[in-house]
Amino acid sequence: MIATLSPVTISVRSEEAQLAGTTLFHQDWWLDAATNGHWDRVIVQRDGIVAAAMPFILRKNFGLRFLTMPPYTRTLGPLFANIPTKPSKRLAMQVELLHSLLVKAPRHDRFEMVLSPRSDLTLAFVTCSYGVTNTFTFVWEGHPPMDQLLRDMQSKTRRKIQANAKRLHAERHTDIDRFIRLSVLEHNRLFSNTNDFRTITTIFQACVKRRQAMVLSAVNQNGEDVAVSVLVWGCGVLYNLLAARHPREAGPGANSFLLWEAMRTAQERGLEFDSDGIYSPHAAVFYSRFGLTPQVRPTINHGNGWWKLALMAKSMLRPQSVDLYYRV
Repeated sequence: MIATLSPVTISVRSEEAQLAGTTLFHQDWWLDAATNGHWDRVIVQRDGIVAAAMPFILRKNFGLRFLTMPPYTRTLGPLFANIPTKPSKRLAMQVELLHSLLVKAPRHDRFEMVLSPRSDLTLAFVTCSYGVTNTFTFVWEGHPPMDQLLRDMQSKTRRKIQANAKRLHAERHTDIDRFIRLSVLEHNRLFSNTNDFRTITTIFQACVKRRQAMVLSAVNQNGEDVAVSVLVWGCGVLYNLLAARHPREAGPGANSFLLWEAMRTAQERGLEFDSDGIYSPHAAVFYSRFGLTPQVRPTINHGNGWWKLALMAKSMLRPQSVDLYYRV
């Protein structure tokens, strides 16, 4: 459940546009769509100008208050302005502004945020006694060119792409229901699917309104979707946000074909391609076979005594469910 907070009273939206490090997921409209407007931010001002800002949500779970990111928001974190470039001054300023933001945050038991690979705030968080766990994503910045990337990738993956290009074709459209239908089919029954389709639809519609999203379908000769990806983009990056495949009709290589088409879409738009994180060893191996570059998404975490007590109890009762994500 997302707790509803009182909105920040100072209007800073126009000024925030100049803060460094802004991503698609920092946009007000994205946060509105992902939370139905139930998000907030803390800000720090210097001489009447916004020097730092951090959007967030408060989520309650088993009596604990989590200060974290909205659903389907892959990275977030603080934004700063006018940070000195000299190493001798930069870290000290980052720490000062970050500490000022954190002390303004509402009371919480657990802090969890994933920073963009482009963020350089990891050391500032560590200096403020926050823990960091490395999670990863794979990116392609357009170099090497696609033809060379195709030649250099693992030969088995290349053959899958080429073979599926003969039996499938890619369709670009904005019918999010095609993703939803395939996602439900993939997981067999609706109640076993963990996706929040209402929120997905709201986010997607907000992106389409700004011409920053599409659905990419791999379609067979019978006109059936066998694999579907939801692509969103902004601030120079295209994200492979969501994916689903037909449990019977996809066949080997449909995912490889669709990923290749998503990369082609990013190239046509002059955008960096982001696989949007990896969540299993299998996914890491899959993306590496394309020759994509792994990048760190630092996961920042901090917990108080109540959180640590809850984690200890969970570790004793369900040791197999305790993920390294929660190291402190």
